[in-house]
Amino acid sequence: MNILKRISEAQDRILVALTTCENRVGDLYTEYERLQPNLAELWNKLTKEERKHAELLEGVRDDLKEGELLRELNEFNLESVQHLVDYVNDRIAEARRTPPTEADAVAIALSIESSIIDARFFSFVHSNGSAFQNAASQLAHDTENHVKMIQDAKMALLKARR
Repeated sequence: MNILKRISEAQDRILVALTTCENRVGDLYTEYERLQPNLAELWNKLTKEERKHAELLEGVRDDLKEGELLRELNEFNLESVQHLVDYVNDRIAEARRTPPTEADAVAIALSIESSIIDARFFSFVHSNGSAFQNAASQLAHDTENHVKMIQDAKMALLKARR
């Protein structure tokens, strides 16, 4: 197997992990939407955006299959993504066993979205292909917006308690 093929396969594994992460976060928000009708609008919007993110990453995988390689991926930590996927999977199972309060669900969502920003999953990899650059920019921007939306929901919950 030649080196470019091995690099491409390794990069595809990373994109698959990121896509899985986006889908699982969407699954968590779907669960929260089911459990928390008062925040259903928030959870529904976030779910739709997570699904859109997964689709964007699939587009990047298509570019990769056509021979486009990503640069600076050596800084990427696949274990960080898997750790986040595991964390989200645990939160989904937990929500199904014992539904969280609205405040707890918001705190969990804020933690997840902040972790994505802190890990800079979408900020350091570059490519010559426009699909990845567009996807990375959109994902980073949307994730920052998710944090703001969730923070707003947290503030609204705090005000409602007073």
